[in-house]
Amino acid sequence: MERLVADFQRLPILPFDAIASQTLDQLNSQPIQLAQMDARMAAIALSQPMI
Repeated sequence: MERLVADFQRLPILPFDAIASQTLDQLNSQPIQLAQMDARMAAIALSQPMI
């Protein structure tokens, strides 16, 4: 458990900002169904220069 906590402390926490909000709107307009929190996580990831 201590290792898990230590691993999470090293990971960055990405914000749900205006760009992520716009990305979420785009995702919600697609003909796919995602749970709301999954869509928010996807929007954050897609709005960052990591994908």
